[in-house]
Amino acid sequence: MAITYHPDVQVVSGTDWTLAGVLYDATGKVLDVTNCTLVWTLLDPNGVPVQPLSTDAVITKTNPAQGAVQISVDMGDTALLPGRYTDALQVSEGTSTDVFWIGNILVDANPMNVANGIVEQPVPPAPPPPQDYYPLVTVPWWVFYRQQGWW
Repeated sequence: MAITYHPDVQVVSGTDWTLAGVLYDATGKVLDVTNCTLVWTLLDPNGVPVQPLSTDAVITKTNPAQGAVQISVDMGDTALLPGRYTDALQVSEGTSTDVFWIGNILVDANPMNVANGIVEQPVPPAPPPPQDYYPLVTVPWWVFYRQQGWW
């Protein structure tokens, strides 16, 4: 299986998104997607699928014999908080299913969202790191001298 990693795509929250690319097979040749089923998903910065964005995207085979596809997402579904998202395109043909296209979607803030009253969808915070360390305790220098009997 050859996964095509697309270059980072920079988009603006609350606007129409169009992502275009070409898919390749395991030998590096263009993948004919004429008889394939394509499914796209978007993961938030914490690796959680963004819903309903992933299911509302329209995937078009712009030149199926040459592996060219286009993913379009309506502005009503893209009001996301700024951050680094990950997208993936799954290709199924017959009984074979593989991920053929993956990359980063960099979502920029849209200042017009505030002006138009559009609320960006919050992304849940990442879990805190495990507490497997001892916090640093700062002791004033005079406490050390007092304990040593030098004060």
